[in-house]
Amino acid sequence: MNSTTKGALGYALVTAAVVSPLVAHVTIGPATIALEETTFAAVAKQLGEAPIVRAGDAGGGRAQTCYATSGPRPTVYYLESGEMGGGERIMQVDAVSAGTATAAEDSIIATRCHTLAPGTTAAKTDRGIMLDQSRADVERRLQVVGRDSAGVTLYSKSEEHGTSASYDISSWVRVRYIAGRVAAFSAGVVSSR
Repeated sequence: MNSTTKGALGYALVTAAVVSPLVAHVTIGPATIALEETTFAAVAKQLGEAPIVRAGDAGGGRAQTCYATSGPRPTVYYLESGEMGGGERIMQVDAVSAGTATAAEDSIIATRCHTLAPGTTAAKTDRGIMLDQSRADVERRLQVVGRDSAGVTLYSKSEEHGTSASYDISSWVRVRYIAGRVAAFSAGVVSSR
């Protein structure tokens, strides 16, 4: 291996170690949603067509769709895009247990959810965060101290990357705990690249 190859490999390893958002993707059944990249259309091909609701305009514009498990007490998954996602790329995924309020910062705007096929596996982040998980397990996996406010614990991380073509990346996992277990979570990423 020559010195150029070693240098490039070393740079790639350092870059990979530095870029570490709290969440990069969320999996729901067969769909892996890479935040900031996966579109509503790509998810619809795997989970089924769901109506997209749009509200606001310009910087305050939001687009949201939802999927629900079947049964009398469905879990609901909200997928959301905003200005940074062009209204099409998913920036945030929310998972909400039946009878629980969302952990998301903004209110829910999608109300007609597509019902998922029976047996669809539950939502899970790339760090293993999922509904009904203990708080201790969430905090072990995220390795970030959360801030409690209004019944929700916010775990967040912001980083600056690069030198000449630098960009910022902010990631978060907002969790609503009930009796020490995850009843709802909202996971998202926004970057300036």
